[in-house]
Amino acid sequence: LGMAGQRLARKLEVPLVASYHTPSGEYAEYVAFNGTVESVVQAGAESYERWFLDRAAVVVAPSERTADHIRETVGTDTRLEVISNGVDTDFFRPVDTAAFRERHDLPDGPLVGYTGRHGYEKCLEDILDACESLDVTVVFGGDGPAREYLEAVAAARDLDVRFLGFLDRAELPELYAALDVFAFPSPVETQGLVALE
Repeated sequence: LGMAGQRLARKLEVPLVASYHTPSGEYAEYVAFNGTVESVVQAGAESYERWFLDRAAVVVAPSERTADHIRETVGTDTRLEVISNGVDTDFFRPVDTAAFRERHDLPDGPLVGYTGRHGYEKCLEDILDACESLDVTVVFGGDGPAREYLEAVAAARDLDVRFLGFLDRAELPELYAALDVFAFPSPVETQGLVALE
C-alpha cells in the first residue's frame, strides 16, 4: 500500500506523507526460526523502512516514543510530526454495565480484561500468568490468530476465563467500564488505541 501511495504521489507530483504505526522489525522473531535469521529479517525490515520513509516529505508518528524509534532505530532524516490518535471522550465514558454483564454472562466479581487483536506478539498469555493466583474473571474481547492457543492455555489452568469474541464498537464503552483492570501486555505498540479508549 505504501509503494502504491509513493507511485501515486510521484504521478500526481504531490508530497508523500507517510504514517508510521508498525515497527516491522519487532515482528522478526515471529517469522524467523533462529537468531541469525531473526537478525537478518529485523535489519532488512528496518532498512526497507528507512528507504521508504526517506522518500516521504513528512512522517506522522502517533507518539513521541514512536518518533524516537523512527529517528534512532530506523534512522530516517525525514521531517517527523507527532499526531496522537484521538479518542472520542463523549463515546468512551463510564456507562452502566449491568446489561453488558448479563448479555455476556459475566459474574459480579472483579474482572481483568483485554480487547483487541489476539496476536502472539501481544503477549496475552502474560495476562493469564498474572491472574493465576487471583480470584478474578479474565475477559478477552476480540479475535485473532492466537485465540485458539489462548483458549487451550486457559482451559489447562484453574482460571475463570471468558472469550467474548469480536465486539461491536458500540459495546466497547460497556466492556471498559465493566473491567476492574484493563491489561495490555503488548510490547509492540506504537500507541495502543484501546489503552487510550
